[in-house]
Amino acid sequence: MAGALRGVVRQGVKSVADYSDRLGYLPLRQQLQVKLNELGILAETENILVTNGATEAIHLVCQALLAGAGISVMVESPTPPLLTDRLLSTGMYIHRINRLADGPDLDEMRAVCEKHKPRAFFCSSVLHNPTCSNIAPHKAFQILRLAEEFDMFVVEDDTYGDLVPRATASPISRLATLDQLKRVIFVSGFSKTLGPGLRLGFVTANAQRMEWLTTHRVVQNISGSALSERILYKVLSGGEYRRHCEQLRNRLGEARPVVSEELKRWGLTVDTAPEAGMFLWASLGDGLDSVQVAERMLELGHLLAPAQAFLVGDAPPSSYIRVNIAEALESSMLSTLGKVLGRTPKAK
Repeated sequence: MAGALRGVVRQGVKSVADYSDRLGYLPLRQQLQVKLNELGILAETENILVTNGATEAIHLVCQALLAGAGISVMVESPTPPLLTDRLLSTGMYIHRINRLADGPDLDEMRAVCEKHKPRAFFCSSVLHNPTCSNIAPHKAFQILRLAEEFDMFVVEDDTYGDLVPRATASPISRLATLDQLKRVIFVSGFSKTLGPGLRLGFVTANAQRMEWLTTHRVVQNISGSALSERILYKVLSGGEYRRHCEQLRNRLGEARPVVSEELKRWGLTVDTAPEAGMFLWASLGDGLDSVQVAERMLELGHLLAPAQAFLVGDAPPSSYIRVNIAEALESSMLSTLGKVLGRTPKAK
């Protein structure tokens, strides 16, 4: 990023002193088009909108396509808390669909569709937050069939997609690849790979939906950051980003089994070990409330993400926590957690 910034500055201040294109810097959108094509998503540059992170992209979808109190939507459970807050702030009614090891519970989805006629379903096909699981191909097809049958659209959040290895043991099917943006709106961002300070993401949709998304973007923010967009363009176009993501994947791949074994030593259980991603979804043990444990850990200087942060509505206490692999590997978090739980580690 430092090298990219220097390259942008050398082009002169004038290039970043004016408003950016309403859709985003065209050369950047061309790079994003290539990125999407590599995923099998055939999108034109005019159907790609650069946003201030994936969060703004989802906000635009809510404002432009789901405005109105009492509109029903479906989310996976567990689901990222920012998504829940965003939907609730716009007055929507949220229906939880349990996320299983291979994707959402399709029977629950059908029941909600038949009874409540939701307008949209928000999900992650790959590296779901917080479980890091993927939607199985057969479920991806059935989700799209439900969307067609009940006339709803799907918002696919691929924020962690660049952490997926090029070769995986399990097949991966992104909904946007199968659907080609007929009913799927595809959202992604770069804060998880480049850093949260570079607030850049993008959304791609069909022409009709893109017109509404762009209109709302212009009304709210006029345009994006010309400087940030050119920095990201330099990063993507030079090849450094591919190498950077490969390094991230390798480091996470080395750390994941080490942290998994340490969790087991301290008596935690990981039901399904993910192949990739930043997190492990682990149970502290039956009868333990992850919120109470997280509060005690915070007092000792460690931030845990308890299950209740990812559950919608009045969810009962849960023993699950989201473990950040890098944090667990590079700090005393796990040994501190063991002491809070009153446990002695099992011998290696």
